[in-house]
Amino acid sequence: MFRNNRFFNIRLTPLTISMFSNPTFSNNVISNVGIFAIGLANENYTQDATIQRRDIAGYTNMTYYLYTQLNINSGTTITVSDGVVFKYNNNGGFNVAGSMVTNGTEAAPVVITHEYDDDYGNPKDTNNNGAGSTPTISSSYYALSFEDISDDAVSHLNHTILRYAHAGVNLNSAAPVIENCLFDHNNWGVVLRGVSTPALRNNIFNDLTNSGMIISLVSYPRETTGNLISGATYRSIGILEEELVQDVTLQKRDFGGISNIAYHFSGNYTIGTSVVLTIEPGIVLKFHRYRYMTVRRGLIAEGGATADSMIVFTHIADDFYGGDTNADSTISIPSYTLGWSGIRFVDQAEDASCRIKYCIFRYAGNYSTDAAIIATSASPTISYSVLRDNRNGLIASSASNPTINNSDIYNNATYGINNVDKQFLINAENNWWGSNNGPTHSGNPGGTGDAVTDGVDYNPILTSGALNPLMGDVSLNGVVQAYDAAQVLQEVVAPGALNERQARVADVSAEGGISAYDAALILQYTVGLIPGFPAEAVGDKTPADPVIEPILLAKQVNDIHLNLGNAEAKAGAEVRVPVSLKNAHGTYAIEVVLEYDAEKLSINNIQTNELSAKMNVAFKEDAEKGTLRIAMASAEDLKEDGEIASIIFKVSEKIKGETELPIRVSEFAVNEVDFS
Repeated sequence: MFRNNRFFNIRLTPLTISMFSNPTFSNNVISNVGIFAIGLANENYTQDATIQRRDIAGYTNMTYYLYTQLNINSGTTITVSDGVVFKYNNNGGFNVAGSMVTNGTEAAPVVITHEYDDDYGNPKDTNNNGAGSTPTISSSYYALSFEDISDDAVSHLNHTILRYAHAGVNLNSAAPVIENCLFDHNNWGVVLRGVSTPALRNNIFNDLTNSGMIISLVSYPRETTGNLISGATYRSIGILEEELVQDVTLQKRDFGGISNIAYHFSGNYTIGTSVVLTIEPGIVLKFHRYRYMTVRRGLIAEGGATADSMIVFTHIADDFYGGDTNADSTISIPSYTLGWSGIRFVDQAEDASCRIKYCIFRYAGNYSTDAAIIATSASPTISYSVLRDNRNGLIASSASNPTINNSDIYNNATYGINNVDKQFLINAENNWWGSNNGPTHSGNPGGTGDAVTDGVDYNPILTSGALNPLMGDVSLNGVVQAYDAAQVLQEVVAPGALNERQARVADVSAEGGISAYDAALILQYTVGLIPGFPAEAVGDKTPADPVIEPILLAKQVNDIHLNLGNAEAKAGAEVRVPVSLKNAHGTYAIEVVLEYDAEKLSINNIQTNELSAKMNVAFKEDAEKGTLRIAMASAEDLKEDGEIASIIFKVSEKIKGETELPIRVSEFAVNEVDFS
């Protein structure tokens, strides 16, 4: 019993106790101490116990202070009561070989945090210095670490806050339940080493330096429901630096409210000499600066032809694929000069198991010897892929004989392909090199595409992108013409005519769909009114002002009205219904859907008027449903109000007497702005 005592002028905690001791406190006073908390003695826990709240010297539920890491031995369960707060200074936390249960609640969570964290504890200013110290994130210590012999069936963290650790929870082939927890201001949330399969439910990963979880490729949570990523936390699943020792298929994952979340390689990764890593279509892999993947046996990355099924290998700062993964908006801009270091196939690799198809490689090449793909006495097969914006596309050295066909190799700074030792003639036929004239090489006079060395068989060449045709080239003939605008308008009124590649280059406005305004931009481009398309600026992450800003300014329209005129006609006669615009200035593109009674009206003709004579027009009638779709586009905007079209209807002969036949505007858009 501690009664009527004064604890003052003490450098550290006023007292340090064993977890299993149970002293009582009465009428004590604590003042002028270095750490306002109950110190916990360094010990291994070998018997089941509950860590209770303790009230001392007028402080209800006083904070516990961990001088060092505390160990829970195998077969032992430590339970923590709700509201208990633990603090440490870079060398605390719990190592669990038995089991640990935290019984926090929403109102009274269990907290494990840094000594300098003044947001939690009693008193909150544990080191008694006001704002004189700021908590820092540990570079090596974990708040909680579960070993492979820990009891998965019992270990359960509930409503627990973990802050300022290298990771909140570290798992070594362990699988506890972790739910309703807050991982805040750590480097990582949860680390999954070995074969770890925890249940992660309803947790928040907020303002972490990196990802909410980082995993071995042989680990993944058995459950990931209701989790949320917020603040500065990376929108990714981190991948541990390791050597893969068993065959694995990397799958699409949904985590933290993000569908098909990107994988982030913050360290180098090695595929071992006896295993193959297979990557499912549509996955995005992002690498930190300098980082690379080494293939010692097999890498099978075979995506699909559609945009959402291609596999992407790129830099962590590349927001075009996988979104703003590093959660910094536009602060970091990807570049090969600060890039990752590529995929490296080495001499042990099994060529038949090294296949790259429908993949995209961007921003590799931090060093001059780096490339998107490096083959050293290895011969991977590469097809239908994109190698762009790297220092080098492909470097082959020693006895390497890779093949690369039907791919887009362009905008690589030094070489598209560098055959260093030229022991083999590299088959690089049927590729697009960023120019209709082929690659830059002494054997190809006039070629202005990516450079290639000797020892590269680049003929025949493709004159437009195999996977990345010119934006606006809807016909895929290698040039952008007015005919491409006509194809866009036809797609607007009768969707489904364009294939996936055509649809991709038709959306020149980068608004996520095909509209009459895309046709208008194509027409403007063909007559030289604009130098490029917004989709090109977005895709390349180049400064937007020269292309996007004037287009956006010209696109703006306000309060435009579409009016249908009234008309009278007898049964069996034709009737003309004028269509007019009010406040039409600035109109480049118009889309209209009209609905009418198909049993009483039919369309005989559609006529343009003087105001719209210079516009390209497409329309499609569905006589059974009674709908008419009209799409109009022009390189020049309308300068005045008035009629833009006349629709000639025929009235059914079955009509008797006077009858109102309403024609309704169900959809109306101008310059991709919906005025319906």
